[in-house]
Amino acid sequence: MKDEIIKKYVKDLDGLLKEVTLMEEVNAYNWQGKKEEMVIFLFGRLFRFLKFDSVTIGHDPHEKSFDAIAYTQESEEVRKIIIEFEVWSSNFKWEHETEPNQRVLIVCWEDDWKECPSNLEVFDLEPLWRQAQEKV
Repeated sequence: MKDEIIKKYVKDLDGLLKEVTLMEEVNAYNWQGKKEEMVIFLFGRLFRFLKFDSVTIGHDPHEKSFDAIAYTQESEEVRKIIIEFEVWSSNFKWEHETEPNQRVLIVCWEDDWKECPSNLEVFDLEPLWRQAQEKV
């Protein structure tokens, strides 16, 4: 995971890594057929360590279908962030279209998308598991 993504979205990295060690038996590759649900579950467990003020799972029927919308306070304005859960970040390109100016955060287990467009950000969870294991 890129350091700038951690700085941007994680408010308590030590707490997050401690939580990860409590879930040491979680392994994305063992969730046979339920892998996206696993990413959503892990995001829910780690939410309190992130800089989001609120998250709505599901979507507004008047908007394109995304998995979640998060809100965060930046300076004096509230920022809306569209979240899409994927196992691998590259799954997003096959399933979704985005507007060039739309900010989307892909929360995934593994970032495997080398040509990810600049209007998309990737928050991959697997490196957190490796980092937590190094601290133990």
